[in-house]
Amino acid sequence: MKFKEQNLKNDFSRDIYWTQIYVFSDDEKLVSRILICASYEFFCNLLKKTTFNENELENWKKEIVKKWVDKGDNLLDKDIHYDVYSTTEEGEDNGLNFLKSLEI
Repeated sequence: MKFKEQNLKNDFSRDIYWTQIYVFSDDEKLVSRILICASYEFFCNLLKKTTFNENELENWKKEIVKKWVDKGDNLLDKDIHYDVYSTTEEGEDNGLNFLKSLEI
């Protein structure tokens, strides 16, 4: 399997950071996407501060990518996977709805 990560983006209007990872089979005939988002509040809780730099966010993204890489070949069984990080259930619902709006 091959993984192609995109940069972490910030949607300021929603206070959401998001990215996607493309997963390809070795022959590149199968492709899956992993859509990931986290709320600003999630990062505040995680990092114990209200401002954070790009390096801190990239380190978090690396950990999330590793989690998905470790899942192995079954990632290709679905076209799209979702991974939402939030401090509340409402935030999780909003994050999932946001990610679903990216299904293009």
